[in-house]
Amino acid sequence: MFNLFQEQYLHSTVPRHTYSDFFYSNFKLCFGLPRSDTCSTCDEYYVKLCTAECEEAKQRILSETTQHYMKVALGYWELQQDTEAAEILFLTFLFFTLIFCKFCYVLPFTIHECFYQRQLLSYNYQIHYAGANTATMMFWHEAFGNCGYTEIASFFLCYVEENYTPLREGEGRN
Repeated sequence: MFNLFQEQYLHSTVPRHTYSDFFYSNFKLCFGLPRSDTCSTCDEYYVKLCTAECEEAKQRILSETTQHYMKVALGYWELQQDTEAAEILFLTFLFFTLIFCKFCYVLPFTIHECFYQRQLLSYNYQIHYAGANTATMMFWHEAFGNCGYTEIASFFLCYVEENYTPLREGEGRN
């Protein structure tokens, strides 16, 4: 926006920080780099914090944000512990991480209005075998349709059947 302002007012000597400060103090709008791959809860807290009108509301939002960050940190710590255990015990146990991603836009352009009219959603389902540090992915777009939990469970079943043989009675894994 600042670049557009400079183009509109060629002879203006207003620095970027003054421009940003004006929008923050009058409209509570912040400028920064676009965020990608962010947590929707973190984004919600950030917006609430930017628009909070009193100090009490800001403190409440900061408290909720801190609790959320602690939960996230605990989740990452547990994932790290599981991954380390999988690397040590991968011959005894199978540790899998299942990841489902949505909203991968396929079209290469993002500016034209056609982007908003012709969004083709893609889905990516990943099975990460932590012990061997390998991954397998199933990727499909929305035109396939009806890819729900049954198809995802089928994908996982196919993965297990293709990569692991069933044990016979009394047999152990080596």
